[in-house]
Amino acid sequence: AQIMKIQRVWAKKLHGTLTFDVNLSAGINLLVGINGSGKTSVLNIIHWITSLELTTLATTEFDEIGLDILEPNKRKLSIKVTQSDLDLYIHGTIGSTKLDPIHVNLSCLTKDLRNRKARKEEIIDHYRGLTPEKKEEKLWNILKAIAKPLTISLDRKITVSRDEVV
Repeated sequence: AQIMKIQRVWAKKLHGTLTFDVNLSAGINLLVGINGSGKTSVLNIIHWITSLELTTLATTEFDEIGLDILEPNKRKLSIKVTQSDLDLYIHGTIGSTKLDPIHVNLSCLTKDLRNRKARKEEIIDHYRGLTPEKKEEKLWNILKAIAKPLTISLDRKITVSRDEVV
């Protein structure tokens, strides 16, 4: 099987405050840090983008999050997700070729959902079942085809998260 390698994960103002830029190496990467330093956020961003979690992307506050992925053919796939007012854009670039972005009209500002779980659940229903417009299909299909990474999290107990049955 061909393996894509995640090279970089970044965030600007995730949850309104957290900014980081993490370069990953081939093989196993360990994320170690104090509570609140962004370890879980790195894993969440990888999951949200590789799973095309529109409901989460459209209800989580951030200015920009992204991934750089090295494809098996050595081309770089760069995915950048941005929020501005009531717009969410997922931008994709393969090598030097920019793909048509995926656009989602946000029904409210994500910062207004902070600490409002019931309202957030209502809004999530609004985003369920979104499908791409014709010009968005290429990027949509690329994101849907990305193999989901295996993550192992250690926090007083061991959990393994994987979309496929192990």
